Amino acid sequence: MAHIEVWCRCPTCQRLYFKEKEALVCKNSHSIRFERWAVGKTGKAVKINEHCSGIYGEKWALKEADMGDFNSERKEQYRG
Repeated sequence: MAHIEVWCRCPTCQRLYFKEKEALVCKNSHSIRFERWAVGKTGKAVKINEHCSGIYGEKWALKEADMGDFNSERKEQYRG
């Protein structure tokens, strides 16, 4: 089942950090911002759009993170 993770992104260099400690090194030279991502059981990550409660919100991102990337996989997952 998918879960929510908070990652940090530097707005200047656009690097993505998984740990706050790593981001603090970048923060010394840039300001950082936090983003929420849904991470599926296979490691697939989908960004959660904070400004949308509908189609691209948290619920959609959690479902999408657990879905396969290929059409044949997705069809099987929708059937099952």
